[in-house]
Amino acid sequence: MTDPTEIAKNLRKPEGATGKQIGEFMNKGNIHSYNRMKEHLKYNATSKVLEIGFGNGRTSKEIMCACKYVGLDYSADMVAEAKILCAKEVNECGSELLLGDVHAMPFANESFDVIFTINTIYFWDKPEQAVSELRRVLKKGGKLLIGMRTKEDMELLSVFTQYGFNIRSLGTVEELLRAGGFSEIKYTVYSDPLNQRADGSFQQLHSVVFEAQ
Repeated sequence: MTDPTEIAKNLRKPEGATGKQIGEFMNKGNIHSYNRMKEHLKYNATSKVLEIGFGNGRTSKEIMCACKYVGLDYSADMVAEAKILCAKEVNECGSELLLGDVHAMPFANESFDVIFTINTIYFWDKPEQAVSELRRVLKKGGKLLIGMRTKEDMELLSVFTQYGFNIRSLGTVEELLRAGGFSEIKYTVYSDPLNQRADGSFQQLHSVVFEAQ
């Protein structure tokens, strides 16, 4: 699959056979971001943890049975795929994998101790509404974690990020969170291992983790 518009469409909402391929592509592409996120995730067996955008669930399997895990994804095909790949976690540990939209989540107020998401913020078309919803379902004293790339990284990937991606600077994201009611905000920028491209050149990308309370 080489059509950048099709890649962009399926990064936003994976569907069909192409979406299934994109799901695995995202697992590989997000692995460094996910590993960095795990360094910031703090939970125990009784913690209720919400992940926004779990994809096919493969990268989340290890935490599903370590807490009270709930996943919300915008793609019906990814939810279906995740329920197959994570059948043990769903059936034996009670993990919930749900279809839904971050802009209007099907949860009661103050439902979660921790909320995290990786590389979904580019698809929040109404970011103020999304942040308001995240704040609403987060318990008092809970923590929101957002994993993302820098604006400069996303511009390096413009072959597909020019199609339907909302690219924001770190400062803009911080302002968005503060306007949404979060007062304690910090972020950490990590350098990923160098990535060799098809033409033999090397590309430096970064994993960013925002923490907000």
